[in-house]
Amino acid sequence: MTLDTGWIFTDLGPYRDGEGTYNFYPSKSLPALPTHLFGKGYRWLPIQDPQDPQDPENDEAALMTPIDVQSWYVDLDVPESFRAFMSRRDLLGSIPSNTACWWTLSEAPIPSPLDDGAKMVNFLNDQQCCVYWYLYVWPDGRHGVVAGGLDYDDDEPVDPETARHDLVLVAADFEQFLYRFWVENVAWFEAVDEEREWDELSAPVRDYLSHYR
Repeated sequence: MTLDTGWIFTDLGPYRDGEGTYNFYPSKSLPALPTHLFGKGYRWLPIQDPQDPQDPENDEAALMTPIDVQSWYVDLDVPESFRAFMSRRDLLGSIPSNTACWWTLSEAPIPSPLDDGAKMVNFLNDQQCCVYWYLYVWPDGRHGVVAGGLDYDDDEPVDPETARHDLVLVAADFEQFLYRFWVENVAWFEAVDEEREWDELSAPVRDYLSHYR
């Protein structure tokens, strides 16, 4: 059962319109990613010094708690890029979210409702659970990232046709998803929240938004 491909995210101010908090953008409309930067330990991500998780005034500590995936899901072939990212608090805390999304992890792999033998791992949620993001692992070891508005980690099963219309393949690789999620969030904060002029935008944001100019 083939899924739609694209991106689910907010508008980007003067560079990309959006009618609601989250919108669907077809794959062909998206900027290309700097794939030459990938596979090098997330060196493209500017690391932010995480706050002390023991600090009682740090309300975001729980959002940056590293998740032990070294021995997690031994029977599921999750990519090393996923394990490396989810295990490091400094990486988790370095990706902003303009909709207050938070990192999570399914207690057990979720059988895909599409009846293709794949497994799903919920790793990111919108603050109000408008969107859920899942690592999607096929039986042959390939993986991608899908997003939808339904909680597939619930006890209530979802039929294949409903899931087919809900889920969107938003990235063919976990690191590709992270980069686009990171740069779009940074772009929103710079271009929309701070209303920076073009020359004031950071270099990765200018490179990305030049697609829309």
